[in-house]
Amino acid sequence: MDRNLDSRELRKQRIKRFSGYILIIIILVSAVFGIRQLLGRSIVRRRLLTTIAETGMIEGTVTATGTLVPVYEQVISTPFQSRIDSLYHQAGDQVMAGERLMKLNTDVMQMALEKAIDELELMKNQQRLQRLQMEGRRIDLETSEQIGRLQVAAFANELAVQKRLFDLGGSMQSSVDRAQLDLDISNLELEQLAKRLENEQKSFETELAALDLQISIKNNEILQLKRELDLADTSVLFDGVVTWINDKPGVAVYKGEALARIADLSHFKLRGAVSEYYADKLLAGVPVYIKVNNTRLNAAISSIEPTVKNGIITFYAELDEDNNAMLRSNMRVDINIIISSKNNVIRIKNGTAVNGHGQMYLFIDEGDYAVRRQVKIGETNLEYAEVISGIVAGETVIISAMEQYENLSRIKIIEN
Repeated sequence: MDRNLDSRELRKQRIKRFSGYILIIIILVSAVFGIRQLLGRSIVRRRLLTTIAETGMIEGTVTATGTLVPVYEQVISTPFQSRIDSLYHQAGDQVMAGERLMKLNTDVMQMALEKAIDELELMKNQQRLQRLQMEGRRIDLETSEQIGRLQVAAFANELAVQKRLFDLGGSMQSSVDRAQLDLDISNLELEQLAKRLENEQKSFETELAALDLQISIKNNEILQLKRELDLADTSVLFDGVVTWINDKPGVAVYKGEALARIADLSHFKLRGAVSEYYADKLLAGVPVYIKVNNTRLNAAISSIEPTVKNGIITFYAELDEDNNAMLRSNMRVDINIIISSKNNVIRIKNGTAVNGHGQMYLFIDEGDYAVRRQVKIGETNLEYAEVISGIVAGETVIISAMEQYENLSRIKIIEN
C-alpha cells in the first residue's frame, strides 16, 4: 500500500533537482566564456595594420582647415550706375588678356564727360578774360602812378622856385606854403596809388589762383570720368577662366556691384583658418604642408589677416608647386602648420591605436604573437608619432584598433 512522502523528503528531492539545473547552467556559461576567451586570444593577420619603427625626423604640427584659391583673381565691377547692354562671354569660358566680357551702357557718362569738357573750356575762357581785365586795370594803375610821380616832381620844382623868390623878396610866405601843401598832397596821393597797385596785384593773384583751382578740380573730374569710362571697358587683365558673370543683359547695375570674376586656374595658394589659441605660432615664413592623394606639397605662410573673427584666424600660404596638376579651385584640404622639428628620433606611422601622446599600451608583432607593451609617445602629426620609450627601431608595431584586446597581454596571430 502506497504512502505519502513526508515534507522533508519532498524538499530534499526539489533541492537535488534545482542543484542539477544550476550545475548545467554553470557548465554552459563556463563553456561559452571559455570559447570566447579561446577566440579572443587570437586574431587573423590580414586584419592587422602594422608599421615598422624607424629612425627619422618628426615634425610637430597644428592642423588647420584650408581651401585652395587661385593666386590671381580679377573681380570686374561697375564703376558707375549703368545697365548691361550685351555679353561677349559666359561662365566657364577661357579668356585672354585684353578681351572684353560685356558691354555696359555709357551714354550718361559720355554726356557727363562732354559737359565737363565744355565747362572746362568756359573756365579757361573766363580765365583768359580775367587776365586781360586784370592786365588792363594794372596798366591803368601804373599809368596813374607815373602821372602822380610827375605831379610830385612838378610840385617839388614849384616849391623850390617859390623858396628862391621868397629869399629874393619876390614872393610871399603864403605862396611858399601853398606850394608845400600841393607837394604834400601829391606825395600822399602817390603813396595811395602805390598801395592800390600793390593791393590790386595781390587781388589779381588771388582771383587767378581761385580760377586755377577751379580749372584743376574740373580737370580731375574729367580724368575721373575718363578713368571710369576706361573701367567700363570690362577688359581681362590676364589669361584665365570666367568663374562667374552677371549674365542678364538689360539689367540695371549699381556702382561697385560685381559684374564678373576671372581666375587663373593654373596657379593656387592656400587660404587657411585656425583657432586663435595658436596665434603665437602664426608668423610669415612658417612652413606648412598639405597632402593631396598621398602626395605632400610644401608651402609657407605669406600673410595673416589682422582681425580675429569668432575665435578664428585666417591666413594665406604660398605653395612651392602652385601649378601642381592635382590642385583644384576650392578644394578643401587639411593644412599642417609645422611648429617644431626633431631629427634622429624613433618614429612609427600614426594610426588608430596611437591615442594622442604620453604613456599608452601598443601591441608589438613578434611573429606568432602580438605582445602588449607600455610605450611613451611624444610629438605626433597626421603621418608619424615619436616613440620616446618602449619600442626600438626595426620592431613591427600594430597601429590598427585593438580596444577589444586591451585586457590581454598576448594574442595569437593566425595567418589565414
